[in-house]
Amino acid sequence: MRKVFKIVLFSFLVIATTVFGAAAIFLLIPTNLELEEELLIKSSDFCVFYDTHNLVFGDKSDSYTTKSEVNNELIKNAFVASEDKNFYRHDGIDHLRIIKSALVNLRSGDFSQGASTISQQLIKNTHLTNEKTLKRKLKEIKLAQKLERTYSKDEILNMYLNSIYFGENCYGVKSAANYYFSKPVEKLDLSECATLAGIVPSPTKYNPITNLSLSRDRRDIVLSRMLKNGYIDEKTYLDTINKSIKLQINKTKNVYDCYRKAALNEIYSVTDLSPYELASSNIYTYYDGETQNTLCESKTETNEDYQAILIDNEKHGIVAYYTTCGEIERSPASAIKPILVYAPAIDVGSVYKDTIIADEPTAINGYSPSNYGDRYYGNVTVGFALAESLNVPAVKLYDAVGIRKCKKYLDSLGINDENDSLNMALGQFDKGITLRSLASAYTAFSDKGRFSDCRFVRKITDKYGRVLYEKKDADSKVFSEGTATVINEILKDCALYGTARKLCGKDYELCAKTGTLGNERGNTDAYVVAYTSKHTLACWQGYSDSRYMPNSATGANTPCFCANYILDELYKERKPENFEKSGVKELFIDRSAYEKKGEFLLAAEGSPYKDTIKCVFTDEHYPTAVASKTLPHISEIKDIYKDGELTLEFTADENLSVLIEKYSSDEKITAYDGVLCDYRERLNDDAVYIITPYRKENGKKVYGESIEKSVSTKRKRSDEKPDRWWLDE
Repeated sequence: MRKVFKIVLFSFLVIATTVFGAAAIFLLIPTNLELEEELLIKSSDFCVFYDTHNLVFGDKSDSYTTKSEVNNELIKNAFVASEDKNFYRHDGIDHLRIIKSALVNLRSGDFSQGASTISQQLIKNTHLTNEKTLKRKLKEIKLAQKLERTYSKDEILNMYLNSIYFGENCYGVKSAANYYFSKPVEKLDLSECATLAGIVPSPTKYNPITNLSLSRDRRDIVLSRMLKNGYIDEKTYLDTINKSIKLQINKTKNVYDCYRKAALNEIYSVTDLSPYELASSNIYTYYDGETQNTLCESKTETNEDYQAILIDNEKHGIVAYYTTCGEIERSPASAIKPILVYAPAIDVGSVYKDTIIADEPTAINGYSPSNYGDRYYGNVTVGFALAESLNVPAVKLYDAVGIRKCKKYLDSLGINDENDSLNMALGQFDKGITLRSLASAYTAFSDKGRFSDCRFVRKITDKYGRVLYEKKDADSKVFSEGTATVINEILKDCALYGTARKLCGKDYELCAKTGTLGNERGNTDAYVVAYTSKHTLACWQGYSDSRYMPNSATGANTPCFCANYILDELYKERKPENFEKSGVKELFIDRSAYEKKGEFLLAAEGSPYKDTIKCVFTDEHYPTAVASKTLPHISEIKDIYKDGELTLEFTADENLSVLIEKYSSDEKITAYDGVLCDYRERLNDDAVYIITPYRKENGKKVYGESIEKSVSTKRKRSDEKPDRWWLDE
C-alpha cells in the first residue's frame, strides 16, 4: 500500500511540475520578444586578440555565415538523430522530451537532463547568454516557437549546422570538415559525420585530436542513435563502428594561429562563457610575436610532430606556443621525475641531495625497472641519479616515499593520472598530460616552490569594455624554498654534464631535464624542459598518433637542439639573473662516516678540512648528529740524520700544530712549538724527542697522543749509502 502511495505521489508531482511549467511559459515569458534575423544569418568577426603589449595581433577570428546550404544528408541525419530525433515533428519544443527529462531529474535530484531541441539550441547560441536560469530558458522556448513559425525546418537545420561550435576555433560543419578531415562537408563519409556530431555536446571533452578514444566512443553513440531511428541499417552500423577515426588535420601556416586556438580552448575550459558569447569580444593575452616566430622557426626538418611552449615565470603567462598537432596529451617520460619523485622525496626529508642510493638491477613487487642501455653505476648520489636520469633510483625513491604521497604533490601542481603503478615514476601515464601542464608545473622550482597555473589569457572584455573574465593568480605552496633550490642545483648539473648537456656552455644559469619514452621498437615521445630564473621552456617531439620514431630520437637530441636555438635567440641581448638560493644551508659532514657507511654526521668541531665534505640541505631537513671527536694525529715520523744535521719529516692531518720537546744529557727543552712543518737542527749528541700534535679550538689547545722518537748520532740510516761504498765489505 505504501509503495502504491509513493507512485501516486510521484506521478502527482510530475503532473504538477508539468502544469506549473506550462503556466510559467504563458505567464512569465515577456510578450515583446522578437527574433533578430541578422543574428540568425549574420557573417561577422568573432573576437579580437591582443598581445602582451595590448596590441592587436593576427587576423580577426574566422567569420561564419549561417545562410549557406549544407549539401550532405549524412551530416543532417547524424545531428537530428543525435541532438533532436523529433526535429521534423515538433513545433520548436519537444513536450514529450521535456516530461521524460523532468522524470529523470526528479529521480536523480540533480536536474542534469536537458530537453533542448535544435531550434532551442540555435536560439540560445545566437540570441541569448549561457546563464542557467528559468528566465533565460523561458525566453529560449518563446523564441524557438517564433523561429519555427518564421523559417522552414530545412532553413533552421542549415542555420544550426553552420553556426554550431566544434572546438579548435571551428564554427559550422564546413569549417570543422575542413579542419579535422581536410575535405569539404559534401565529401564527409558516415564515420566522419558521426564524429563531428559527437563533438558538439562537449567540444573539449570529445575533441578527437586530444581525446581520440572518447571521441570514438561518442561517435559510436551517434551511430547507434542513427540505427535506432532508421537512418542506417545494421550492416552499415556494424561496418562503421569497426572503423578507426582517421583525422587529416588541416594545419594552418599562420604563426599566431597555434597560440590563438590554444587561448580559445583555455577560455572554454576555465570560464562559463560560450563560444557565442565571445562574439565581438576582446581577448588580452601574454603573446609575444617575436618569440612566437622563434618557436615556429625552431622546428627542425623532420616528419615528426613538434610542440614548444615558453612561459614567463613571474607573470605565470604563456608568451609563445607552437604545435603541429594541437594540444595533445602525452606521457611525460622522465621529464616527470623532478616533480613526481625527487622534489617530493627531498621535501618530506626522505633523502638529501648527496644521499647514496644503489643503482643496480632491482625488482620491486614484481616490477623490474632498467636503465637506458642496461647500464648501471653502483652507488650514486641522488643528485647524480636525477642529472643522469637513472631509472632504478627513481623507482626506488617513488616506492620508498609512497605512490599516494608523491601523487598528492602532482595533484597540487595541476596534474593527475589514474596510473598507480611504479612505472609512473618513469613517466608512463594512463591518460597523459599536455605540454602546457608539464611546463607550468616546472615553474614551481623557479618560484621558490610556489605554483600558479600558467595561462594564455589575462583578461576578456566585451565590445562595450565590460570585463567578462580576468585571470587571478591564486598561487599555492607546493614545495619548500629549500626543495626548489636543491632541485635547481641538481638540474643545473643536468644541463652541464647530464642528459641535457647539449645545452651547456651558456653564460647564465640554466636548469634542464630531458625525457624519452619508448622500447626496442622505437621511441614515441622525446622531451626537454629548460628553465632560467625568468622563463620556462618545454619542447616535445613525437607523433600525435603514437607511431614510433627511431631509437635515436631522444630528448637529448632534437628537443635539445630546438631549445638551444630558442634560448640563444631569447637571451641574445639580455641575460637572465641567477637563481636565488634560499631555504638551504651548507654544512660540513664527516667524510669517513659518509664514505664508509653513507651516514650524514656533522663534522666534529675543528675537524681537518680533508676529513669533511660540504653538502647542501634544506632548512627543514638536515643532519643534527655530530661525529665523534677525532684527536689530532700524526700518522708517521721519519728521522734523517746526516752530516750532523737531524731532519724530522711528518705525515699528519692538515691544519695541525706540534709541540716538540727534547731530552738530552738529562736536560729537557722545548725545541719547537708551532705550525706543523719539517723540523731541522744540528745534533751532536743522542737525544729523545717527545712530539705532541695539537689544534686550536675556541682559543684552547686540544692535544693528541704524544709520540716518542729516539735519535742516535752513532748510526747511519739503512736507506743511506755510505761514502766510498764501493770500497766497503
